[in-house]
Amino acid sequence: MSRPGIWIDAPAPASGWSNRYIGIPWHRDDRGARGTHCWGLVRLVYAEMLDIALDDYGPAHDRAVAAATIAERRKLWPWRAVRSLAEARPFDVVLFRQGRYLDHFGIVVEPRLMLHVSIGREAIVDDIGSPHWSQLVAGIGRHVARAEGSDG
Repeated sequence: MSRPGIWIDAPAPASGWSNRYIGIPWHRDDRGARGTHCWGLVRLVYAEMLDIALDDYGPAHDRAVAAATIAERRKLWPWRAVRSLAEARPFDVVLFRQGRYLDHFGIVVEPRLMLHVSIGREAIVDDIGSPHWSQLVAGIGRHVARAEGSDG
């Protein structure tokens, strides 16, 4: 199902795969395309576009709990580090620090652009290289199943 594009300081991506996710509302529980949190959106995209199942870490209701879960599981995740935004490829996952918590994720659509959903908003494509987001990047990961694969 295609949704109208919602953009914030970002040009429309040349690749259209992200369009089907734009407009999905934020929800504290992962309800798929009916509403989800940032990690739920990553899980949805990976399942539908890449046929890769990712673990569910529960509802997004407490930032401290979410950040602790992310920190605990980060060592176990099937991700390889990507050194910089310049090396990021489509479907790489970006982890952001918001305040004192590592608790927000986005999915690279193409260089400088990410798909993400934030509390109280709908999923959008945003500019990772913007002054706001670039200073919050805490890490970028490429799923091991894609680490040796194509750009997507």
